[in-house]
Amino acid sequence: MGVNEMCNFYMMFYYNATRENPFPWGAVCAGRDRVVRVLLRLAEISRV
Repeated sequence: MGVNEMCNFYMMFYYNATRENPFPWGAVCAGRDRVVRVLLRLAEISRV
């Protein structure tokens, strides 16, 4: 999928609202580097 294509993928996130927003950039379909960063951030948050 290219970066200019429409995304019909929905994601639902649950996180502790008293902590920093784990998705300050929102969620994206394109850009594997951002996906990896989000997954690493999720792993970091889940350890707390």
